[in-house]
Amino acid sequence: MKENKFAQRILAERELLLRLLNCFVAPEESGDIADAIFDRHTTLRYICEMPKDLLRQELEAIPGLPPEGVDMLSFIWDIARASRVSSTDDMKIASVQAACRYMTAQMFLERREAALLFALDEEFHVVSRYILSYGIVDETSFAPGLLLEACLKTGAEYAIIGHNHPGSGCALSPADVKATENAIRVLSGAGVPLLDHILVAGGKGISMRKQGKISDVLWSGQGKNAPSGEVWLKEE
Repeated sequence: MKENKFAQRILAERELLLRLLNCFVAPEESGDIADAIFDRHTTLRYICEMPKDLLRQELEAIPGLPPEGVDMLSFIWDIARASRVSSTDDMKIASVQAACRYMTAQMFLERREAALLFALDEEFHVVSRYILSYGIVDETSFAPGLLLEACLKTGAEYAIIGHNHPGSGCALSPADVKATENAIRVLSGAGVPLLDHILVAGGKGISMRKQGKISDVLWSGQGKNAPSGEVWLKEE
């Protein structure tokens, strides 16, 4: 089953690549160029994650790919990220599924570990994206004082935090849980419910709340403005 899904994804990615190449080369030539690119790089995701200078060198070595094609494909990471992010414009984040989709769209192509805070208004729309750290994400990245300062600056009514594991494990660590619990206690004192902590790994979002790592007692202690567990965890 997994092999079938992988094969289907490769076919879909090849079709997308062909459409891009047809902007620069004749259709009868684009197939050979696409095959040469996939022979070297396997998937579009791998291409997206390559350093841009190295990718450009690799593309310039592909026979038949004109300079304008090299220029376009060397920016494929930026194109893919802009497309994914724009798909969540004005998205209402009032459930765990929406939070996972939004966070994944924001972080799925980050090449480095990143910790982010998203400030939401009273209607659960994102009003600000605050970068907490780049590089190494640890408990200090989610220090309560740092989160509180960011929320007060942005006038957040609600907050969601998230981080990613580019190419590593899909598990939330005990340190992640402890940092989140501390953040909830501090932010709730300022009247800002922390709705969730989302880990983005393996191309998907993993909710700490949905995994049961945020207790009902701690959640309900955030006050009447926090949505109920039933509302947040409802299936869409």
